[in-house]
Amino acid sequence: MSRDIPGSAEAYGFALCVLVSIGTVIIVLWAYVPDQFIKAVGVTYYPEKQWAIILPAWAICAVLFFIFFVYESINEASVKPFTSISTIKDSTFKSYVDLGVTSVVSSELPGGEKSTLPLVHISPYVSSRVMYGMRSVSEALKEERLWLQSVNYQ
Repeated sequence: MSRDIPGSAEAYGFALCVLVSIGTVIIVLWAYVPDQFIKAVGVTYYPEKQWAIILPAWAICAVLFFIFFVYESINEASVKPFTSISTIKDSTFKSYVDLGVTSVVSSELPGGEKSTLPLVHISPYVSSRVMYGMRSVSEALKEERLWLQSVNYQ
């Protein structure tokens, strides 16, 4: 049995966590301890107390800006266009056409048992034809097969 050895990512994460915790304690002490106690310890140069409010407020605004604008823009830029076939099918998509199933009616096995159809994805083409086009599933599958041949889908 192999034992997982922590890598550099875990070490950097731990170091960052410790540094952020120490920094938070220092900022909270600096914000709440009166000036005469800070000077009594020997610290003579430090920023004004207003920065204890300004820095966290700016940090929160920067994080919110990143989440709402930058992160969403990156996600939107990485989405395929509507005309791409990958908006309908990806590499793991299995349809009846891909499996070579010609009918959605379960067939009888010897002995009178019915076979179970394989679990597959139903493409938006088929579901919209059945729901809104008033077609049967078999007709929609035939149309899908013809449509996929016409667009040269591999």
